[in-house]
Amino acid sequence: MKLSTITLVAATVLLSGAAATPFESAEVCRKACFSHKPNCPRHWYPKKIVKCWTCCQHRKSDYYEDDCGYDYEEFEWE
Repeated sequence: MKLSTITLVAATVLLSGAAATPFESAEVCRKACFSHKPNCPRHWYPKKIVKCWTCCQHRKSDYYEDDCGYDYEEFEWE
């Protein structure tokens, strides 16, 4: 391998790890595009992205309280 190829691969690996956002601080937004500020569900907030309004949510952990009401530990899969 050429030295330039090794340098490029090493730089890419190092920079990709530094630019990654931790999951705990991720913001999740819906794909909906509204022309006006929407009424978002519980735990969601309206946010304008370029020309569209949508609903977003901050994800702080792998588990979050959702609106579906299921207790996944007691749910019996068929």
